[in-house]
Parts: sequence; structure tokens; C-alpha cells
Amino acid sequence: MKREWIKDLSKEAGKDVSINGWVHARRDHGKIVFLDLRDMTGIVQVVVVPGSRAYEVVSDIRTEWVLRINGKVKERPEKMVNKDNATGTIELEASEIEILNKAKTPPFEIDKDTSKVDEELRLK
Repeated sequence: MKREWIKDLSKEAGKDVSINGWVHARRDHGKIVFLDLRDMTGIVQVVVVPGSRAYEVVSDIRTEWVLRINGKVKERPEKMVNKDNATGTIELEASEIEILNKAKTPPFEIDKDTSKVDEELRLK
């Protein structure tokens, strides 16, 4: 399966795709797990549901890990559309997740305002 860029997923609704990227965020909602995966072109929401091969490995995944995810691009329901995100009209339902690289969890969130983080901590 050919790798797709996240920015191009909106054109792939209904198709099986493969994407690579970093875990930007992880949200665990009981049985369903949501991952925000980013590459250099954008961020997409990935849905991992029980019963899939992806669900077997998602419990270990943390932010900044590098993944390859295979799955089906699905249109989001009208109420769930995120107009603030270029890929907010779609989500990827994961069928398989391959961990390409693990990362230590940073001591502070790199996607937030870190102006108050001590410089000694930054240097580590």
C-alpha cells in the first residue's frame, strides 16, 4: 500500500490508506481510543476500535512515538466536523498499527507555550 500524506486524506474518503507520522495526542474514551497523528503536512484524527489488530497495540502508544497506520478514511458525522482543522471532515479508522520508533515522553509538552519552563530542564 502506498503511503499517503495527511493533507491529501480528505480526497481519499472511503478508501484504505497507509500513513506515517508522530503521535501528537492520545485520548482514551473507555473502549475507543483516539490518536492525533501528524506529519509535515498536517494532523488527522485516528480512531482505534476494539476487535481490530490496531487495538492490540494501542494501549502502549504514547506521544511522540512514530507510527505507520493502515486504515479506512471515513467521513465524520456532521456534528463531529472540526472546522479548525484541514482534515476535520474525515477521520481514519485504524485496522493496523506498526510502531516504527518509540520516544521517551518529554518532561514538558512541546506543542504548548513553554516560556515558563526552566532553561536547565530544556537543555536536558
